[in-house]
Amino acid sequence: MTATDRPSTAQSTTAPSPAPHTCAPVGSGVASLRAGEAQLLACFAATQRRGPLRAARVSVSEGSTVLVAGVDAQRSLFVEPHLLAGPIAADQAWAVMQDLFKLALVARTHPGSRAVLLLAGEPAAVAARRFLTRAPGLAVVEVAVVDTPTA
Repeated sequence: MTATDRPSTAQSTTAPSPAPHTCAPVGSGVASLRAGEAQLLACFAATQRRGPLRAARVSVSEGSTVLVAGVDAQRSLFVEPHLLAGPIAADQAWAVMQDLFKLALVARTHPGSRAVLLLAGEPAAVAARRFLTRAPGLAVVEVAVVDTPTA
């Protein structure tokens, strides 16, 4: 089958386009995980009408910086994505907690900014919100969800 013989999904007019807050599912593996997180960031940025979110080093004190996965051009929106849709497992919790503490630090050193932990499903968000209630200092961090349909 040649490239011209294959049906083109890009030309299909019968399939509805996904809502701006919905992202397509991704495969497995580290590369797919990073691609999925980038896709979450892109979908979230579109809903916020902030332009693209790019990884950037953000100052948190004199001479100290942290790397944040998604930062807008105005440096007023800081986002860390996690491609977690279901409940957060114990082996995933450490990474989520690290990002919650990092985002809280960034929010406190950049008054007026928004710090967002971005997840791929409501069950993960419920677990992350439980973390926030256990550590009141993290209350400056928002938890947001970008739905990812299952394959």
